[in-house]
Amino acid sequence: MRLCLFLLLTTFSKSQKVVHDTVRAPKKNEGYGEVTMGTSLPDWTDARLDGKKRYVETLLVIDPQLHLFYNLNQTLLRKGLDMLMFSVNQFLYQIDVRIIVVDVYTELGRYNMSLEEFSRWREQNVGQITPHDVALLLKLRYEGGIAYVDGICGRNAVGVSGFFPESPFEFASVFVHEFAHLLGLSHDSGGKCECRDWQNCLRIDGFERDCAVQTLVEMLPRHECIQSAPSLLPHTHLPICGNGVVERDEQCDCGPAKQCMNPLCDPSTCLFLVPPQHFFSLLILLSLLLLLLLANRLRLRCGCCSPLPSSMNGSPSLSSPSSKSTSVLPTPSSIKRERHFVFPMIEEAPRILSLEDRVPPPPQIESSEGYVKMYPPLEGTTTPRNTRKGVPPPPPRRVDQSEMKTVERLVREINSLNHSDPRPNKPPPPPPAALKPRAFESPSILSGTLKPSRSAPPPPCKNVRMGKDMYTTSVSNAAAFVDLRSDTVTTPCEEMRRVIKEAEVGDDVYGEDPSVNRLQQKCADLFGKEAALFVTSGTMANLLAVMSHCQRGEEIIVGKDSHIHRWEQGNYAQFAGISANTTSINERGELPLDEIRGNIRVDDCHMPATRLICLENTHNYAGGKPLSVAYLQEVRKIAEEHSLKIHVDGARIMNAAVAQGVSVAELAAPVDSLMMCFSKVNHALSLHSSLGVGAPVGSILVGSKQFIATAYRRRKALGGGWRQAGILAAAAEWGLERAEETTKNDHRRALRLAKGINEIVSENLRSSLRAVDDNITNIVVVHTGGKLNPSKVTSILHSHGVLAMAFDGTRVRMVVNRCVDDEGIEKTIEAFREVVKEI
Repeated sequence: MRLCLFLLLTTFSKSQKVVHDTVRAPKKNEGYGEVTMGTSLPDWTDARLDGKKRYVETLLVIDPQLHLFYNLNQTLLRKGLDMLMFSVNQFLYQIDVRIIVVDVYTELGRYNMSLEEFSRWREQNVGQITPHDVALLLKLRYEGGIAYVDGICGRNAVGVSGFFPESPFEFASVFVHEFAHLLGLSHDSGGKCECRDWQNCLRIDGFERDCAVQTLVEMLPRHECIQSAPSLLPHTHLPICGNGVVERDEQCDCGPAKQCMNPLCDPSTCLFLVPPQHFFSLLILLSLLLLLLLANRLRLRCGCCSPLPSSMNGSPSLSSPSSKSTSVLPTPSSIKRERHFVFPMIEEAPRILSLEDRVPPPPQIESSEGYVKMYPPLEGTTTPRNTRKGVPPPPPRRVDQSEMKTVERLVREINSLNHSDPRPNKPPPPPPAALKPRAFESPSILSGTLKPSRSAPPPPCKNVRMGKDMYTTSVSNAAAFVDLRSDTVTTPCEEMRRVIKEAEVGDDVYGEDPSVNRLQQKCADLFGKEAALFVTSGTMANLLAVMSHCQRGEEIIVGKDSHIHRWEQGNYAQFAGISANTTSINERGELPLDEIRGNIRVDDCHMPATRLICLENTHNYAGGKPLSVAYLQEVRKIAEEHSLKIHVDGARIMNAAVAQGVSVAELAAPVDSLMMCFSKVNHALSLHSSLGVGAPVGSILVGSKQFIATAYRRRKALGGGWRQAGILAAAAEWGLERAEETTKNDHRRALRLAKGINEIVSENLRSSLRAVDDNITNIVVVHTGGKLNPSKVTSILHSHGVLAMAFDGTRVRMVVNRCVDDEGIEKTIEAFREVVKEI
């Protein structure tokens, strides 16, 4: 959620300056007093403070509409307020201002009070409400705030601020903005300060000048009512963990986590990490342990411990430095201890031998191959020159059989690790011939271009839906069939293939594909919108529009037979968690205006919030009926009344514009976003030729810059980011410049087809077979009944060389495209004569 605060109105009342701020989504970044909403916290540590803390006792008054949103549940309401005030505290704590909520008042009784009305209410009820320094009225989704400048500690210590339950913490900066007004800061307040970051020097969101924070700090000493901490908090207060004041249900409060200096206090819960009743016991135990460690260390240093035995296994020990002694091999359990005293603790070892005694050699064990040193000598150590003579080396200790086996096993393992495998590495077998890569017959890959290969044979014409006769592949159909299944079955002509071959390409994920960028800008200009986004399909474009206009849990209004609702798997529910409120569709392809009004949800916490109206132009299920500009303007009025957005599935918007003699910009003007499918747009090579072609793939989504920026992020999440897409964008751009004439021919031929079908069907048989022939574009819908059903009709047409699509249980759809000429239309009419014979 990104909102901005703009200064709209400044008036004077009661000798106080009133600043009225409104929050709305910014179109440009040049508003006066802009406040960026979000979760980021500004750094005010550069402000010079006087070291004294101020305490602002705040009364939060809840508008009844906000109270109803929480279903009059005080617990839920206080949780939302706790999130808001926790975020507000993160701002004010940095300047030593401690905000204390003394009460949350919910018995207001009046809806939507103005600032003046709220001020009068406070004066009239001052004896009945909790004493406070400032009172703020919170309104449900009120987009802005209003407050008296320097009103704190007086009769005008009131303000109004919006509250959004969906994300209370994101509205904290607006609350702080109004709080700053009450403390004396106005939009033209300025000052001097020193900052590490001069691009954002102690700024407060919505105030145009730098050093606003320092100016606010210098105003704090003059307000008498906030100079001392409250002696006793009322039982109605709202505890704020992190404000530095120990309140109800808190054991400690050391401030926000970054400023907390008490290691025993958890700043996230304001509870002790160790219960107080256990703390002193733990402290005593730690002290005793420390004393024991110190005593043991002193005992080792002063040599007051008993002498270390110099002989093991019953041998006599050394009693004095001058006594003669012999060394005996230590047992394995004592080897580690002796080695420990020789090296790591040589200065502290309580040995009674003199410094002239040499260090005993490491113990040895006997094996079948001689003596093996159990502990090799340390590197860099030498034997002292003045070693004592006459001290024989320790005798070797003979190991038993089990120890010998262990040593031999370890030696074998070490040798196996240190020596490589003597067997030579065999080269891997060559791959089978079927897996070897095939060389291109005519490789021609240049920088920035893509050469299509024509060596692959075309796939056969076959059914791709088992048990259905409505879909077949379209590579070879042009020669054998009149293909009326869709306007997407066309293939690129030679001229378009040349454009694809020579297209400039780059990485579109980095925004570096010149062909994609040029197409997007051209479409934005064509539709009269700020920006555009090239995507893979119309289905993705519609899903991106819904996800960009709505949030999870919200609702769209859409026709029950629209493409978005019926033909796209309900993807808005699968991927975005958005529900649909459906309406009927009249014979003109319109959503009835009264049903749109009736389907808009009231603002209630039990219902999903309505956010978007989805239209279709032309309407596929209504037989390609175009929506008029007048109808779109009526829907726009309804949307503005309820703060809704409008999205148009304009896959065939070019057909709607040509049929009505208007521009696509006129059809796009009343709506917020629009999608057009390039593969459904037929293009002409010249004004005198009906030969044309739709682009291979791709759709365009147009709207405002902010909307397209959101859609761009959603596209990435859906896996729609593509790289060198310029080859596709170039084809779409080439066709976009050559569309109008072919579209007119398609409409003429579609009308001829519809009327020709009706001419061969007598009046008494119209209930079994009837084509819609009024206000159509390039789509012809044939209604069936009686003995005929869509599957039977398409089967008969297929046997006579015509491909059509069974639309549903009662209708057949045919779409005229550039591959169908006048001869193909007449052939289709003749095929319907065979259909009539089956009635």
